Amino acid sequence: RLVNTIRSYPRLTLTVGLIITAYLGYYAQEVDFNEDVRNFRDPPAHYDDLVRRAENRFELPATQLIAIVSAPTLEEALRNNDILYQKLEDASRLYPILAFDSLRPTLPSIQTQAATQERLKEILDLDTIENEVRSIANRLDLSTTRVIQRLEALREWRAAATEENRIRFGDQSSPAFEGVVRRHVASSSYRFYVVTSIYPRQGEWTRDVARDLALFLYENVPSIELTGSTFVGNALKRLVKQGMVRAVLLVAAAVSLLLILHFRSTRKTLVAVVPVFASMVWTLGTMRLLGIDLNFLNISVIPLILGLGIDDGLHILQRYYEGGRRDLSAAISKTGRAVVLTSMTTMLAFGTLTFATFRGVRGIGIVAVLGVGYALIAALFLVPALLQMAGERLRWSDLLSEEEERRSHAEAFTEFLSDEEQSRTEKLPSKKT
Repeated sequence: RLVNTIRSYPRLTLTVGLIITAYLGYYAQEVDFNEDVRNFRDPPAHYDDLVRRAENRFELPATQLIAIVSAPTLEEALRNNDILYQKLEDASRLYPILAFDSLRPTLPSIQTQAATQERLKEILDLDTIENEVRSIANRLDLSTTRVIQRLEALREWRAAATEENRIRFGDQSSPAFEGVVRRHVASSSYRFYVVTSIYPRQGEWTRDVARDLALFLYENVPSIELTGSTFVGNALKRLVKQGMVRAVLLVAAAVSLLLILHFRSTRKTLVAVVPVFASMVWTLGTMRLLGIDLNFLNISVIPLILGLGIDDGLHILQRYYEGGRRDLSAAISKTGRAVVLTSMTTMLAFGTLTFATFRGVRGIGIVAVLGVGYALIAALFLVPALLQMAGERLRWSDLLSEEEERRSHAEAFTEFLSDEEQSRTEKLPSKKT
């Protein structure tokens, strides 16, 4: 039935295939890559309910970012951290930053502490403040006893702003202070690192915002490094894409080279790869329609689809040209059955992954089933339709061994001799005559 349909309507079959390819190809180019590994798992219902209730009462941050400054000494690292703190203060007014946890309020650098003490001395001109307070109190007939007590406390505070009273981290620090510092500071044999946690606002944190913030912080902040799931995900996505492009190009080149060596024809090679191209476009388009994104796991199936999808078209094409018989009916009814069986067993094998509880593994099964299934459909419909329309126009590129060529030439020559002998016999007069 399939053979008769394709033989009767080859142009209609190819037209429908082109329409489907164009429609799904439009959506295929919009497939996103989701680098959030948390989407691989299925959280329980009570966890989702807890998150929703928390979001209704509090403003939850998005994915945490980590900013790290370093230097050969702790004092230099603290100075770099002070610069980072000021940059984050400015960034909070420009970017959707909910909060950030820095060591700067607890342990500034000695240089910053000295500058702060000088500013404190300039601000706390207590003699002038006391004279103004007494003048106002006398005019309003108010008591200045409590005010004078506060001024004395400020005078003691100003007097304590000396070099001996600056905060330093060392062996004499209290356990509580040491715990706070060690939560932000790490060290190696030759370098100190100060860590700052940044919490962006949820819902407003996009890839472009993260990139712009990174460029803003890299400016004028010495020895800064940014990390976190956002930056790690972007870096991994870039590496995965680059590796996947290389893998796809290598697979395509290897498969094309083998087909060209086998068929000794670029036309037959192009016909054989039609199911692979169609299955790739159809798979990505279907993923977009179903709301399935590419991720670090299911993208590994793409080269697998290239390797498995080429088999279907190759078997049908080889059977069609085998012996030079151009038998489309045998290619589909006989070899097509084997192609269907092998594709179905492959789809069943990968289909078992769709029952996995882990969403990442389940995605691998769905993409593999779609890709292999579409390759089968394309091989059964598009390849025979192309062969039916091409007819004998591909005869010149048939692959025949030398023995087959000699046999065909010998048969043709024998047939030619027999025809000549018969014609001469007919021209001779009969014995009776």
